[in-house]
Amino acid sequence: MAMAMASSSSSSYFIIIIIMGFWAISGLDASSSSSSAHQNNVQFNFDSFLLTDVAYFNFTQYSNIQFTALQVTYDTGSRDVAILNASGQITYNTPLHLWDTEYNYTASFNTSFLINMGPTQDGGTNITGGGMAFILSSHPAHDVPNSYGAGLGLIDPSNSSSPTNDSHFVAIEFDTFYDPGIDPYNANHVGIDVDTVKSVVTQDLDAYNITLNQNLFNLGTNTSVWIDYDGHAKAFDIYLANQASNSPAPKPEVPVISQYRLELDQILPENVYLGFSASTGTITETHCVLQWHFNSTGFPSKKNNKNTPSNFKVEN
Repeated sequence: MAMAMASSSSSSYFIIIIIMGFWAISGLDASSSSSSAHQNNVQFNFDSFLLTDVAYFNFTQYSNIQFTALQVTYDTGSRDVAILNASGQITYNTPLHLWDTEYNYTASFNTSFLINMGPTQDGGTNITGGGMAFILSSHPAHDVPNSYGAGLGLIDPSNSSSPTNDSHFVAIEFDTFYDPGIDPYNANHVGIDVDTVKSVVTQDLDAYNITLNQNLFNLGTNTSVWIDYDGHAKAFDIYLANQASNSPAPKPEVPVISQYRLELDQILPENVYLGFSASTGTITETHCVLQWHFNSTGFPSKKNNKNTPSNFKVEN
């Protein structure tokens, strides 16, 4: 009898281990995120951000994950952490293999994300200040001195050599504050920046009835963004739409910036980091990324094919 009981106990213990293992695997499958990098591809999907997702990212000092979102700048002030004159960056920790001379190829990619930028209570004003950007950078997330305000977390406006010679970026900026001498229109525009925050191309969003900065009475409104880069044509298409919830919005038929040619292989290194930067000034706002999806193409199997057609396919 004792031997039979021991055998039964061992069997039960073994079954419990199997069940616990199944629960553990199921728990991983139920995560808000998925990620992969194979055959020079980078693919990931974050429908929200959990505290455990910090393992996927690089953060600057005061950037973090909070309230199921990437907080590019700290969203609540304290005696130790100021939200005035602040800046930050967050990058995905697996770099994108953007181009390769051996393959004579530049990767295509498409990304979509949901952002929320809204004012914090600042003397009763509804004015927001700063802005944020989607970035392709030669370096993972790093603090840039004095990059608050017009610096967008990317450059030191007081330093003419910022960024340094070994640091390069291309940024799609979502600007919410008008800086004379830098911004051509108003506070509500999108632009493409190359190693500086003075855009090479900009688009006023008022003409599309899109508002990036939400006032204190309309904080539930988010902005969906789609960015497509065709590595064969070497051109950007950028789409935006406001939406009132976290559910996916339909991609607009008309981009706000269409087929803007930019040879990323002439600007950026072979491997680049993907992410976001943001800044505040004396008037503050939050810079939240609520969802983020990214997909890039792989490199062709045949090297030195100078006539490689683009295998880029936009997923709506």
